[in-house]
Amino acid sequence: MNEEVRRYIENLLKNMEQAFYSIGEKLLYLEKEDTLEPLLDVVMPYKNVMLALEPEMESLDTKRKTILQRTTEKLENKVQRLITEQGQFTKQKLFNFFNLELEPAFARWKEAVEKVLETP
Repeated sequence: MNEEVRRYIENLLKNMEQAFYSIGEKLLYLEKEDTLEPLLDVVMPYKNVMLALEPEMESLDTKRKTILQRTTEKLENKVQRLITEQGQFTKQKLFNFFNLELEPAFARWKEAVEKVLETP
C-alpha cells in the first residue's frame, strides 16, 4: 500500500475515533434536533476511507476482504437507520443507539480497516 494513502487512512481513523468519543460525551446535552448532523459528520468519513482502500481490495486475502465488507455493511446499515429513523429517536433512545449500536459497529469496522493496513 502506498505510504501516503496509509497515512491518510490512519489520520482519518484517528480523527473519527476522537470525534466519536467527543460526540458521545455530548449527546445527552445537545438538543435532539442538533444531534443528527454532528453524528453524521463523525461517521461519514468512513466512505473516504473505503474509497482510499478500494485499489487495495483486489490484493486482500479473502478473509480480510470479507470481514471488511461485512463490517462496512453493518456500519452503513446503522448510518441508514440513523437517517431514516431520526424523527423516532428520543434523546435517550438516540444516546442508547449511539452507545449500543453505532459506536460498536464503528469500532469493529475500524478494527477491520486496521487489519487491512497491517497487510504487507
